[in-house]
Amino acid sequence: MDFEVSCIEIGQRIKQLRKEQNLTQAEFAEEVSLDPKYISRIEQAKSKLGLCAVAKISRYMDVSTDYLIFGNRDG
Repeated sequence: MDFEVSCIEIGQRIKQLRKEQNLTQAEFAEEVSLDPKYISRIEQAKSKLGLCAVAKISRYMDVSTDYLIFGNRDG
């Protein structure tokens, strides 16, 4: 099992989920109580995603933290 964490892939998954909800970065940031600049930096892989942000985003987007971090939809 591969446990490599890729900030680029995490950012891509978050961006995809956000776009599926037709949300701008600002709208999404407001919904999850994060700074819009932070969302932008995460999507561009310029910032690492903190644990609290992972929890907020996964809960709002109704996906597992495992999916956000590793891309695994099965767990």
